[in-house]
Amino acid sequence: MPLSSTTSLSTHSGCEVSVAEKMPQVLPGIDKEIARKLENIFKKTGIKVTTGCDATTLDLKAYDLVLLCVGRKAQSEGLGLEKLGIVTEKGKIATDKYLKTNIANIYAAGDCTGGVMLAHFAAYQGELAAENIARQDNQRQIGEVAVPSCIFTYPEIAAVGLSEEQAVEKGLKIKVHKFDFLGSGLARIMQEAEGFVKIISDQASQQVLGASIIGPSACELIGILTLAVSSHMTLSQIQETIFAHPTLSESIGNCLKDYNAV
Repeated sequence: MPLSSTTSLSTHSGCEVSVAEKMPQVLPGIDKEIARKLENIFKKTGIKVTTGCDATTLDLKAYDLVLLCVGRKAQSEGLGLEKLGIVTEKGKIATDKYLKTNIANIYAAGDCTGGVMLAHFAAYQGELAAENIARQDNQRQIGEVAVPSCIFTYPEIAAVGLSEEQAVEKGLKIKVHKFDFLGSGLARIMQEAEGFVKIISDQASQQVLGASIIGPSACELIGILTLAVSSHMTLSQIQETIFAHPTLSESIGNCLKDYNAV
């Protein structure tokens, strides 16, 4: 959200905006190519981007307003966990695969468990925990789930599953598929053709391993690819899908044309 706000400030109100990041790239942890694209877009709009620095290297007196973001951590203090004897690990409530704590009738869900700290994942955990409480004889495990992440910059960024870098680090043999929104009729009509869709697939099985998007409605489009990752879909299953035209979603189908694979 802060980055989205800075974009609108820079382009609409005439304010000078700077983004400083301690790590080597903006938005650490996301696909490096996506991060570079966002940085280039920011610079085009007049936003100054500096990486590899922190507050100690900046003259904060030169700025009228400063917003400092330092990440998230589990908030479990003040809940009376010690009195109940609930086990915690570095401030996080320890749960099993059914989201049950060490106390048989107490379950935990959300950021306090220290998992993926996103509202939609917390809601998923909450529903699962409630079901397991109500159905003791038919409980479900949380297992490995595909959790989409969305960043509401302009343009939007969204990702699910493995990034290219993560897949390479795991030693997987992959194919990278890309489609630029410049090739999307609707994106050009909307005058929002900056960005691209990037899909990572396993070279042998053709299974979709992950995806990253920067561009118009990225946070909506990632839902399609979240389904693909969670259902272990293959490239051919998506290629055989007919996407309506003109839509932004057809960019996903176009991304998997053979000439896009590298």
